[in-house]
Amino acid sequence: MSTRTASIPLAAAASRPPSAAAVARPIRWERRSCDRNSPSHRPDSAATSLGAGDRGVGPAPRFLAVVFSVFVAGLLTACGAVESDPGTSRQSSARFLVAAGDTALESGRLEDARRRYEEALSLASGTSEKAEEVLALNQLGVLDERQGALEDAVNHYQRALELQQEVDEGPGEALIRTNLAGVLSALGRHDEAERQTARAIELVRPDSDPLGAAAAYARRGRIRERAGHHAEAASDFGAAATLYDRAGRPAEEATARLMYGRALFASGDTRHAIPELSRAQEGIQRLPRPKQDPRVRISALQLLAQCYDRMGQRQNALTFRERAVELARTAGDPAERRTVLADAIAAADAVGRDDLASAWRREAAGLD
Repeated sequence: MSTRTASIPLAAAASRPPSAAAVARPIRWERRSCDRNSPSHRPDSAATSLGAGDRGVGPAPRFLAVVFSVFVAGLLTACGAVESDPGTSRQSSARFLVAAGDTALESGRLEDARRRYEEALSLASGTSEKAEEVLALNQLGVLDERQGALEDAVNHYQRALELQQEVDEGPGEALIRTNLAGVLSALGRHDEAERQTARAIELVRPDSDPLGAAAAYARRGRIRERAGHHAEAASDFGAAATLYDRAGRPAEEATARLMYGRALFASGDTRHAIPELSRAQEGIQRLPRPKQDPRVRISALQLLAQCYDRMGQRQNALTFRERAVELARTAGDPAERRTVLADAIAAADAVGRDDLASAWRREAAGLD
């Protein structure tokens, strides 16, 4: 077996894409249609399913979507050297098919993506090189995760991990362990998930790979949050936000700050949650419009409203809800708009703002 390594620089987990949500919206699985746990993954980060801050596993955090895109690019580069052996054409074809699968995945053609990845896996399995096989297995795991086939995702990630360990440890292994951890957590296997993220964090180096380290910390934060360990989750999300900032990834940093603020709020630390949530929504607002994820802003505004509710400042809380309603009009889908309006209506009723409550009720009725 060749000793060429298959390690890839781990990128930032962003879900896609987890892939965050009415502030913690239940995950809606797609039937055999997909995202990437980062290839956002884009899960969550490659393509996972976390949403605006945490889409749970479906595809992992948006940050995973980014992770997988970088993962793919890095791995294909690592596999770029052409060697004069009988397996060269099969390896090249496998790389091409993985790239074609990623393109299909990005455009939402999930069955086409699956077919390409499976063809790539079949070709790569007949060669002595393992990099293409590892990548195809990982991407199949991302696809499974997006579609809600979590046991299949575990199988693909574990097979990818076993092959990766044969050729190299390092960033590539850390990425796969990070993805595997998210699925294990979604299946309720939290102890196993913690072990995987702990090992991933050991393998990445924040100084040289802040993006990879950020993805691992963000994933562990989601796992701890899901298990109800909010203070520990806040620590991980705070580390992820700092690392994304260091890596120059403002969109991922904003999403991590949303999760940081949410975990702080859940742990009872309202005072420190407010500045993080403010930075999250402001960070998204500063991005070029095509790169803005309005769900992060909406979720941050709703959480800020809850913070001011907790402090008894209901008029301030209502102001944040008004901003969330306004943003949802242009950015939210009908289901999200209904959720935002229902929250705002209840708040308006509580402070005696019948004018606002009535207007929002009419708006909600118009969505039916």
